[in-house]
Amino acid sequence: MQHLDPLELDAARAGGPHPHLEGCAECRAEVEALRGLAGRLGEATRVDVPAGLALPALRRRRPLWRAWAAAAAVVLVAVTAGVLPARADIVDAYAMARSGRDASALVRTCVRADRRAVDLRGDVRFAVVDVWIDSGKLGLAAWQVEVTGDAKVVGVEGGADYDPAALEGGRIVLAHFTLDEKPPAGRVRVARLHMMESDAPGYAVKVIAAAARGGERIDVKAEIAGGTR
Repeated sequence: MQHLDPLELDAARAGGPHPHLEGCAECRAEVEALRGLAGRLGEATRVDVPAGLALPALRRRRPLWRAWAAAAAVVLVAVTAGVLPARADIVDAYAMARSGRDASALVRTCVRADRRAVDLRGDVRFAVVDVWIDSGKLGLAAWQVEVTGDAKVVGVEGGADYDPAALEGGRIVLAHFTLDEKPPAGRVRVARLHMMESDAPGYAVKVIAAAARGGERIDVKAEIAGGTR
């Protein structure tokens, strides 16, 4: 399937209809990510463009001129606004859901993870690894983390969204949001992973994004418990 080019994606972001979007979840997710980025750019503090910044003239006869023009426009807008584009995450998906839109395609984009090969050596065993997030006094409405280790993920419990392609690999991205009026606060176990491990699995967890109720981005602490240390 041939996906939309950057200019077509931007036209769809601005509200232009395109039949391709009806059958392509990936392009729909890209459009929603662009809408989220446009909203953040609109709220950003503007700065002066450095003197001497100029874009070379574009020639229509070049095959890639449309994609080049779109990329240049995005960079110019980002520089003018004083920010750089960021990849959409679970907080953007949460904002979509709060506005009544379907965020399922964007969630799948957030947790996409290619399977990372793991070579288990020594005695192989099964272990349970819990992923905890501490949001302090704030309710945890949305979260997204990456878990890595020299072990294979063979199962996931707890209701988190993830990419099934990550199973049997050593890297998985987990994410979830809730529209509940009172999301859980404090130290919360967000997922339980079933792992196949051998010596020194070296588990690590990294927070990608988190938000309190209402969509405010917050800093949280994540940790791994269980498994072989």
